[in-house]
Amino acid sequence: MYSRLTYIILLLTLLLANPAVANMEFDGNASYSFNDNVSNAVSDNDIFEDSLVTANFNAAKLWIPGAGKSLLLSGHLGAEKYNDSTGLDRYSYGASLAYIQRLGLGAYAARIKPVFGPSTATSTPTCATACCIAPVSAWKNVSPRN
Repeated sequence: MYSRLTYIILLLTLLLANPAVANMEFDGNASYSFNDNVSNAVSDNDIFEDSLVTANFNAAKLWIPGAGKSLLLSGHLGAEKYNDSTGLDRYSYGASLAYIQRLGLGAYAARIKPVFGPSTATSTPTCATACCIAPVSAWKNVSPRN
């Protein structure tokens, strides 16, 4: 009924198509800044200045399993690199999973959001500090735009 070429074109179209990224959010920033007192010292002998480059990237995916319920998976990558100073560079990465529950109906309904996720920050490639975060937040919208 259909030719072999039709099936090949259909297969290539499916394989090469970009996947849908509904409810995905990507953001990032990069900055170059100058610090005239890196050591936060008081004495003039201890004060030194340096410039640094900072970059961050965040990604998040939202799932809505049912009415008033949401799951939010997010991840973070970051780096801070000083130009002249050694031992102050910082790299970070982390992920979190949040469950958001609406406590009513309408745009003004209160919500509660417990979050769990590990995050890691390293000052040097050999020294890493890790922690698990588990904050819980609650809020109520005062306008439909919030």
